[in-house]
Amino acid sequence: MIGLSKGDKITFDPLEIEVTVSGANTVEYEGKEWSLSAFVKEYIPVKKACGTYQGPLYFSYKGRTLVDIRNEMDKLREEDW
Repeated sequence: MIGLSKGDKITFDPLEIEVTVSGANTVEYEGKEWSLSAFVKEYIPVKKACGTYQGPLYFSYKGRTLVDIRNEMDKLREEDW
């Protein structure tokens, strides 16, 4: 949705861990494939009581969160209409 390709590197911001994009909604880290939310749930330093996470909020690409990139792309698409 935001133009990343398999093999691109993104960063899990809370721990500054670099992971590799492995699919449309998945990353690879230490030989294991994860959804973004499952990765966050496993590695987040401070757990939320509800135990659910919006994965893209915790990852960045070239210094910008995936959510910010997505919002910017959505805004550009709306302007094109």
